Amino acid sequence: MSDVPNTIGKVAAPISPSVETNKLVRPASGFTATRFKKITQVGIKSIYSHGLRSLLTVLGIVIGVAAVIAMLAVSEGASFEAQRQFRDLGASNILLKSVKPAEVEQSSSQGFGPPQAIIYGLTFSDITTIRDSIPGINNVIPSRIVKKNLWNGGYQVSSDVVGTAVDYPVSRNYNLRAGRFFSESEVREHANVIVLSDEVARGLFPIDNPLGQSVRIDSDYYNIVGIMEAEGYSNLDQNQAGSSNAAPSRVFIPFTSSKSRFGETTTRQTAGGTESETVELHEAIIQVDSQELVIQVGEVIDSILARRHKDIDYAIEVPLALLRQAEESA
Repeated sequence: MSDVPNTIGKVAAPISPSVETNKLVRPASGFTATRFKKITQVGIKSIYSHGLRSLLTVLGIVIGVAAVIAMLAVSEGASFEAQRQFRDLGASNILLKSVKPAEVEQSSSQGFGPPQAIIYGLTFSDITTIRDSIPGINNVIPSRIVKKNLWNGGYQVSSDVVGTAVDYPVSRNYNLRAGRFFSESEVREHANVIVLSDEVARGLFPIDNPLGQSVRIDSDYYNIVGIMEAEGYSNLDQNQAGSSNAAPSRVFIPFTSSKSRFGETTTRQTAGGTESETVELHEAIIQVDSQELVIQVGEVIDSILARRHKDIDYAIEVPLALLRQAEESA
């Protein structure tokens, strides 16, 4: 019994103020369900109280977002189309075009001065020098382009008649819809064969199948051996003299046939009289062995032509460089 502590009559120790303070209940911080409900009610009431202002705010947001989406879609679509066109032109190709010098173009368009005999553009000598002096070139495809009217009975279509080589469609990723392209033997024989674009075929033969039939150009008739699909086109088409600037309106004959039937000189009437133009080659496609060499070869070609031509009567397009620019800006 003596071991039990005696607490009777003792006063309990007072509670420490710090302990008592810690036991006080603090108010909850942050959002509560009641507070959130109240804020929501105030917001809804404000919207209904200012209906017109709220409507205009919503419209502004919707229109702004829609405008941004539309701009991005248009930009992306334009970039995709540009990249597709450059790919169609061939990433390993370099395109050369004859371009009438600016001062000659201005003079002839105004009709000043006596009749002119204009000689400009690419020559066979240019192409031979490029092919023989630059390593890495595996093929050169020349073309002559003459504006002509094509006839099938009472149907008539104005078109660019392209005299070219058998490799032209392959170099431009240009596919046949029907029939075939002309052959090497037909080139050697200066044969009167022709390949129509789809647009020209529909214009001259709206009902009948054109394959195996013939069309008239000037006084000569050409047998139709093929129909092409839509062709990729170059920005350089905009500068080419005598061109319709639209690849779908082109038709194709052997290069030898074009040269023997139409010659190298064309004439036209101007306000000042008759103007004649002599152009050996309207365009040439330079095919390079490797894409890694394309841009470098293009720079060398530019240097060669700059030395050989007094005037800037040519243009150079490197689809690979343009494709990279389009991809970087996408």
